[in-house]
Amino acid sequence: MTGNTPPLPVERLFDEELLRNAQRASGLERVAFLAGPFITIDKAPRKNSRNSAAILRHFLFHKLTEAGWQVTLGEYEKMIGATAPLLGDQNNAALAEFDHAKSRRTDAIVMLPSSPGSFLELGSFCHDENICRKMLVIVDAQYRTHKNYMNTGPIIEAEANGAKIEFIDYSDKDLCWISVEPFVTARARRRAARGIIGR
Repeated sequence: MTGNTPPLPVERLFDEELLRNAQRASGLERVAFLAGPFITIDKAPRKNSRNSAAILRHFLFHKLTEAGWQVTLGEYEKMIGATAPLLGDQNNAALAEFDHAKSRRTDAIVMLPSSPGSFLELGSFCHDENICRKMLVIVDAQYRTHKNYMNTGPIIEAEANGAKIEFIDYSDKDLCWISVEPFVTARARRRAARGIIGR
């Protein structure tokens, strides 16, 4: 955009706004929920052909953390405990994860459907538009053409509700990161933009 050069006092005002917004961005809390097979965050999974999803999830956890994200996992018992005061004896992992995924504080959800728990998470999340709009689902490329329940049910429903669906070889961690990084960054910026207009 081109336009007039502002007078010096107005230019200083914009410089101050630039600095203020840079400070706000640097302190921005960015939360990503990373769903997939069980991992131990401080121990890399053994490499074999049967756990490429766990290796990928471990890799993405550390890449997101290094990029300044607060990465949440369904394995965290405190996530389940966080809904206990509200739900009491009705509290369970499924409701706790759904509540966390739907929370305004959760900027992005990265789903690697590859284990019983993550299949159930996808099945639960795919019906909620608020969750789907901030969800990236990466399915292992080997299943792209399979006519299985996941591809003919939850994947279709999630995409219809706004989720982004990618089919990428789980062993290509760098290609997965190339898909994840701009998605989560865009989601965090979207939340910041909504904060400016008070939504």
